[in-house]
Amino acid sequence: MSKEERSFWANPYLRMLASPLRYCTESNWRIPRDLLISLGTVGRVADPNATFVHPASLEHPRFRRRKGGLKHYILCSKTAIGHTLRVRVIQELHVLSKQIRRGDSAQGPPLFRRLTRKEWTEFKSQGALPVENAVAILVIPPVNTDPSTGQRPEPNHTSLPREEDIQPEPRTFQRQFPPSELRPVLRNDGWAEADELDILPRAQIPLYNGPPLFPSRSQRAALHSAVLRVLAAEHAATKRAQLPSTPVLSGHDKGSHAIVICSDETTLLRGDTVPLAIALWRLRLWETEVDETGPRDTPVDWITR
Repeated sequence: MSKEERSFWANPYLRMLASPLRYCTESNWRIPRDLLISLGTVGRVADPNATFVHPASLEHPRFRRRKGGLKHYILCSKTAIGHTLRVRVIQELHVLSKQIRRGDSAQGPPLFRRLTRKEWTEFKSQGALPVENAVAILVIPPVNTDPSTGQRPEPNHTSLPREEDIQPEPRTFQRQFPPSELRPVLRNDGWAEADELDILPRAQIPLYNGPPLFPSRSQRAALHSAVLRVLAAEHAATKRAQLPSTPVLSGHDKGSHAIVICSDETTLLRGDTVPLAIALWRLRLWETEVDETGPRDTPVDWITR
């Protein structure tokens, strides 16, 4: 690929729009495949008059079960599909960590890094992130211990929801913060002055709040574990390339729970974060509730117009 082609391929939203068109039976429109969910029948089971529907092709191909043999079936429901969309995010993190570890060099900007506490504080106060190649921010603190047992939940990487995944316990954090929101990006290319002309809308970046986006404690523990693996892979790549080690940080220079995910024509040479950004965006589309009476500012608004 040329540098310009890599810059296009490094954009998760262009790649989603470039996916093959498929017919949507709900809207009667042809829509890019990455913005749709494929549902396939899995045959009849105990009840000869009932046909079960399973979300197809949501998981990463490396983790998908082979056809044939004993199968587990789940009903077509918001909980089941949402669980599988979250599984895909975790799987993409595992794939990304392996890509980084197999890479020959850590030269260039990082694919995945923590924002320092100072950066995170400035981001929250200014409402914008001065990282031009950022495609998403994921806030994922470690899961708290259970007050009764003093233990953290066992990470759940499986495709099937557990009982707590179906009926997650309510949490104060989930009520205070939305699962995701869009934040503006600070740009240094002169476009800020063009905002007054209303030529293009201001660039925005999705911010994903881990606890409300992954309400299941065991699945959120799996997400946090996968994030740590990617960060460890980045650290190992830096050490392998014999780059200067990061000094011990303290205070506002210490890492926060906010992770910035980057992608451009340079980072693409080390690893591809676009599938992860797409998996997070598809989960955002699924979790967003469209309010027909409110302002039309949802991420699926351009589809529903």
